[in-house]
Order: sequence, then C-alpha cells, then structure tokens
Amino acid sequence: MSLHLRFRGGEDWQARARLPDVQDTPHFLQTLDHLWKNHPPQPPMYVAVVFHPLIGADHHNPSLFDNPKHERLAHIMDQINDRHGTHTAYYASLHDTDEKAPTRIAFNRIPELSELE
Repeated sequence: MSLHLRFRGGEDWQARARLPDVQDTPHFLQTLDHLWKNHPPQPPMYVAVVFHPLIGADHHNPSLFDNPKHERLAHIMDQINDRHGTHTAYYASLHDTDEKAPTRIAFNRIPELSELE
C-alpha cells in the first residue's frame, strides 16, 4: 500500500507499507492509519492511496495466523451491499465519515478552493 500526499506549494510526501495477503477492510484501514500518523502536519491538497500489486481472488492464500472471521465478515458485507445497495452494511467506525470527509472528487463539477479548506 502506498500513501501519497501533496501540499500547497507542490511539496510531496510518500509512505509505503507491505501488506500480507489479506482482503479485509479493517486491516487496510489499520495500515493506512499507521502511515497517516507519520505525515507532515500541514493539511494536504491531494491524497492518493494505491494498492499494489493486486492479486486475484483465485490466487489468494488464506493466512495460517490471521483470524479468518475478518475475511468472512468482509465477504458477507460485500454480499449484503450487492443485494441491498452500496453502504447498506459498513463498519461502525466509518459511520460519520461523510460528515467529516465529504466527497471532493470533481466528477460533476470542480469545487472552489474555499470549499476545500
């Protein structure tokens, strides 16, 4: 997993972490949180999270040491969301994220700079 931040003035910061062969969201979020804690204190203008290399599910080897219930839960949540709509089931820790971090990707319009602060 790679985390790339860009700040005003064009300064870049990057961090990387090696993930075991996992497919569960809590593991990804825990790794991202660890990387995020080390970023410079100024607010970023650009954030990118990249997973690489990706491995197909047919080549995924379950861990002998991690709890398989985490992966099973993620799979069940995916099934619920496929059947009943996106974000029907999600982790409680993500409950207020829409208010804290509203979507700022310019699919419909380019936001004003004042909206990003």
